[in-house]
Amino acid sequence: MTTFMVIRDRIREFVSKHEIVIRRIWHGIIMITALACLMRDFPIDGPLQSPVLAAVLSLLGAFLPMSGCSLILIIFCLLHLIVISPGAALTAAGLFLITYLISVYYQSKERYYLVVLPVLDSIRIPYAGAVVAALTGSVNDVASVISGGFMAYFLHTLHSNLALIEDGNSMTSFNLLMSSMFQNQMFYFYMIALVSTFLLIYAIRIQNIRFSWVLANVVGIAACFSIMLAGLLFTGSTSSIGALLISCLIVLAIGIILTYFIMDLDYSQVQNVQFEDDDYYYYVTAVPKIRLAREEKKVKKITGSNKRRE
Repeated sequence: MTTFMVIRDRIREFVSKHEIVIRRIWHGIIMITALACLMRDFPIDGPLQSPVLAAVLSLLGAFLPMSGCSLILIIFCLLHLIVISPGAALTAAGLFLITYLISVYYQSKERYYLVVLPVLDSIRIPYAGAVVAALTGSVNDVASVISGGFMAYFLHTLHSNLALIEDGNSMTSFNLLMSSMFQNQMFYFYMIALVSTFLLIYAIRIQNIRFSWVLANVVGIAACFSIMLAGLLFTGSTSSIGALLISCLIVLAIGIILTYFIMDLDYSQVQNVQFEDDDYYYYVTAVPKIRLAREEKKVKKITGSNKRRE
């Protein structure tokens, strides 16, 4: 156990020392992954499909905050949709605006999940967004998870119906997309799974119990798998059960790894403290952080003791 803690602390020190460079690399990876998914899911002819353009935008995104990266991705997505179907692009723009305003209204700080969740859905691990948000954010971020999940399923529906909407006008595209989405029973299982995963993980990880973060990951992913499995059985899509299981296992691994790097509380030394003032009694539970004693390095000085004889 001590070895794992030492490795974790060394990785933390390395990340802290090179935070700016690592953050830029991470943003660049997110950008190139998202752009590749968009070009794959919504293929068009022209310069927007150029790998050179994707590389340039990824390089630009590496030097921007996540809000800037999200804006670039939304614009890039809408430009692709305009070429495919102006009506679909108009619908997507309206939904992006509405979901963004919902996130702002409910004071969600991490609004980039509005874009990140569709990207994660494109690589078949959408529940990773809910897990990371629940482990690192506040309860207000559930608004961004809901908004991102809605946009993810909308873009998934749009991708599945590209052939039908290419020649339609704005109202036809809007009606077709909305009816296809809301009449699909898996949409409701999908949204319930995302929200349940977030709320369960968040509710358990803030509890004063040992290994609450690990327990939160296990319970949250188990609930997610159960809900989606029920949806697949209910709709008769049993061929997707294997992919669902793999996806949930990957997300569970992501949650455990994130817990390993973030969580450092020692629940074996919990202390309960009670004190009072003129108005209130205070009951405080103090959970110390795990701290490893640093090895003291012994430096042995070697000096010449021989003197010249005259």
